[in-house]
Amino acid sequence: RQRFIEILRRHPEVFDVDEGGDSKHVGAMRVRLRPDAQDGLPNAEEYAEAMIAYNADHGLPERIAEPSDVNQRVQSLRIDLIHALHKMGGTEVPLQDLGQDNKVVLHKKELIRRGDFSLLSFLKVFPDNFMLDESEPNGLKVTLIGYDVDDQSMVGNYASKFGPPKGFGKGKGFMKGHKGWDLVGAKGGGNWADCAAMFGAMAEWAAWWDGEAKGKGKGWKG
Repeated sequence: RQRFIEILRRHPEVFDVDEGGDSKHVGAMRVRLRPDAQDGLPNAEEYAEAMIAYNADHGLPERIAEPSDVNQRVQSLRIDLIHALHKMGGTEVPLQDLGQDNKVVLHKKELIRRGDFSLLSFLKVFPDNFMLDESEPNGLKVTLIGYDVDDQSMVGNYASKFGPPKGFGKGKGFMKGHKGWDLVGAKGGGNWADCAAMFGAMAEWAAWWDGEAKGKGKGWKG
């Protein structure tokens, strides 16, 4: 893996790096964009085309932009882990580092809201994609061994252990302290961010319930 300062030094056309004189401490360094930094960067269209070509060349699976249910959330995490491992070199990546990838963090938060989640246990569900080195309990390592995500037979079984978001439907958690339209500001609440979060949670719950209903002969009537 590359250190962040090494990445900056590799692009002098974009970054000016002040090493801090005689000090060797990284905290003494200063970084600023060059006035003409934009000339050294690709535009959005070129970058998108380059990323699509790169992913195709390396066999990286296409990401799921907005998972609509738990099954897609599980598959999306699987795919984003592959991307993260590939970006980190793919071999013997510390589990702790992998778990700090931005997209992985978002998936973890969503699944933890629905039940017990362990990244280590998740990786073990997909042995054709990930290999684990558990020889050192305090330094678990992950290696990417496969890019193919077409086989989703294990996704549904794993996803079935998760329920609706925690605290939903019991007057606790997210809804505690909110009364009717206070949430959206009709009585001065004005908390639009909470409102958006509430309806997002409702959509997730509805998707989960629909899946349960199909399997048990119950569901919405109308």
